Amino acid sequence: MHFERQKLMAVTEYISPKPAVQEECLTPRTKATEKEEDNPLKRLLVSQMNTVLQECKMVAVFQRNSIGSEELLLLRHKLLKHGIHIKHFPNKVVKTSLAQFHLQSMQQLFLGQTFLLVSHDVKVKEMLQSVRNVPQIVLLGKCQCRVYYYKPWQIHNIWILTDKRNRGIILFFFFFHLSSGACIESRLLSRQGVQAYAKLPTLEYLQSQVVGTLTLMASQTSSLLTQHSTLLCAQLEQHIKEQSGGSKNS
Repeated sequence: MHFERQKLMAVTEYISPKPAVQEECLTPRTKATEKEEDNPLKRLLVSQMNTVLQECKMVAVFQRNSIGSEELLLLRHKLLKHGIHIKHFPNKVVKTSLAQFHLQSMQQLFLGQTFLLVSHDVKVKEMLQSVRNVPQIVLLGKCQCRVYYYKPWQIHNIWILTDKRNRGIILFFFFFHLSSGACIESRLLSRQGVQAYAKLPTLEYLQSQVVGTLTLMASQTSSLLTQHSTLLCAQLEQHIKEQSGGSKNS
């Protein structure tokens, strides 16, 4: 190639523009996934926790504050009288087990020193009565309502309601957050729900009310069936007495 032509080709060669952002910033960094080692102790604890969730009809989450070992031992014996047991599991183990039973809403409660009160039968009233005198033990789970409000000039690209004077109305946003603190008969309940559940009458009381209602209905049915015959007999007796009295007078 001629020397002048080489210089012309070098001058007219296309030079691509440099990007404003470096390629290292555009491509996300892939984090190296660390494989968790198989821990036999963790698998054993998870299986024990799964057994508790399967067999127990009542599972409540409590937080342990500054309480002595003697007070906790007395509470344990008091609960054992009603068939309620205290279970301690690591938080990671509990979260893993709850994810397997679709109870993810209870995972956020296991932060810090928490433990479980479990029983094969539903004994909510007995549990609350036993824990009432121990203020260091707190039942977790509550319903929170957060209110956010924004003024019209703080919101962009949305339609704002206006009044007759074309003044923007403040918009309110309500967010309800329910954290379940107990699972009773496969139902998630908050702390207020557990307290309301404890006020419900027992099954034996409801059964006695049903039996009393059925007995009353049966007695009323028999009295209604015999009412006409009884009334007829009374009227006939009165009629006979009147006739016998009239014949004597005559």
